[in-house]
Amino acid sequence: MAGLGIRSIEYSEAERAYFIIAGPFDDNGRFQLYKWSGNPSEEPILIEFDFNRLHPEALIIYSDKTKAKILSDDGSKSINGRNCKALVKSQDKAFRSIWLEIGL
Repeated sequence: MAGLGIRSIEYSEAERAYFIIAGPFDDNGRFQLYKWSGNPSEEPILIEFDFNRLHPEALIIYSDKTKAKILSDDGSKSINGRNCKALVKSQDKAFRSIWLEIGL
């Protein structure tokens, strides 16, 4: 996976495969999405996907849906001049998410 670390790995019953979000250990570099059969003799397959400046940290696959949710770690995202994780009030903190179509 090109030297990237695994950020999230989840199994899809519908696809009978794992979906892997891989990324750098810091905020520098690209995040990538892979699909893997789970067979140790097979390499994960890179899926072209635009994370749209997200910092994906988690993947949620719902068993009753054809979509998955990707959650972004926005702790270092600037909100009103401060990092999100440094904001005092919980209600001011936020994170972004996007949907991913399963069945790739």
